[in-house]
Amino acid sequence: MPLRPASLLVLLTALAACSLEVDAPDSPLPGATTVNVAIGDFLYNPDTIRIVRGASVVWTNTGLTPHTTTSDSLYWDSTAIPPPGTGAVNRYAGQFQSVGTFPYHCDLHPADMAGTVIVTP
Repeated sequence: MPLRPASLLVLLTALAACSLEVDAPDSPLPGATTVNVAIGDFLYNPDTIRIVRGASVVWTNTGLTPHTTTSDSLYWDSTAIPPPGTGAVNRYAGQFQSVGTFPYHCDLHPADMAGTVIVTP
């Protein structure tokens, strides 16, 4: 049975809301937390975050247009995160299991939007 456009939109939105895992975790690490990043129109707030290994980051689009959170090294790609009020999920989450510095950007606005996740042991 072919998917109707509305069904396809729901499916694509659900896929966009899936969580990333940079390296598969065995279980959350003790002391790991969740850090929230707001995606406004043409900015990430905060644009640089420092987290411990095992922590999660939740990016939430609070702007008026779609945006992405896409690793410069393609460790993750949220695809388009819709703005609030559309009835679709407007956030993307990922848990970081690898120590390192992970720059990212918005694929839709790469010249204007960039951020960095710094993961420490």
